[in-house]
Amino acid sequence: LEEARAAADERERLVAVGDVERRFHADFAEAKAARVAIASGLRDTLPPFVRLTRPAELELRVSAAGLLPFARTVPGASCLIVGPTAAGKTVAMALAFRRLLAAGVADGGPTWVRAERIRWFDASELARARRGWPLGQGDPPQFEQACRASILFLDDLGQERADDGSVRDVLNDRYSKMLPTIASSGMRLTE
Repeated sequence: LEEARAAADERERLVAVGDVERRFHADFAEAKAARVAIASGLRDTLPPFVRLTRPAELELRVSAAGLLPFARTVPGASCLIVGPTAAGKTVAMALAFRRLLAAGVADGGPTWVRAERIRWFDASELARARRGWPLGQGDPPQFEQACRASILFLDDLGQERADDGSVRDVLNDRYSKMLPTIASSGMRLTE
């Protein structure tokens, strides 16, 4: 009788463990689906010519430009990629951005926490957003997002109006908080 009771208890325990495991896997799958949805929205902020391109094709373009090592290992500190138009700067940054998102979705945890807070902005669009925001209402959401991003990808730095200090304000804010910024510019370093 005790053996039958012990066997019944063991079956109950296994059923309970199975329920816990099923709930865990369901929660895990649900969390990953949420990460995929958020990553998709973040990927939509990339310029169309790199957002719609397959990662393998991006790698070929970046490799041809000699920027593949950068795209594979995003630096933890800020950096500026300078070069002429069509040198592959934006493509290298986009590949790095997409890699960070993919790693966050796959790994979850701290990697996801960092990945879900990366942001991509064109410098001119960021400046226009601040110029177009009503006075007395603080800063526009884009400006706040750029200042708080875990890593800010800032494309075409130097293309905004020369008299507009908005992008400089974002960079100063990020510098004081020691947050990494990856920027590209078609200007020469002397400019």
